[in-house]
Amino acid sequence: MTGTTRLSSKGQVVIPARLRRALGWRPGEKLSVEVGPKGARVLVLRGQSSDEAEAMLSRGYEWLERSRLDPVDALHDSRRRARVRERRRR
Repeated sequence: MTGTTRLSSKGQVVIPARLRRALGWRPGEKLSVEVGPKGARVLVLRGQSSDEAEAMLSRGYEWLERSRLDPVDALHDSRRRARVRERRRR
């Protein structure tokens, strides 16, 4: 599948919707940009592979195990502290 787009005056490139849908790309997707050999006008965009996403999840789970924190309790504590700070500001 191919598509055509233009470079804007701000240096922005819009990926056509049908290509984004076919690739499963969503707003905020992190893309890697690769440039071809000198003189060639090639631009390759790559979204994160499922292997990369799995590796990130694995690192997150390892951190949770090492920290021995309960993420739900930590979130509640964080929100509780934020409410206290907000009350003090008033």
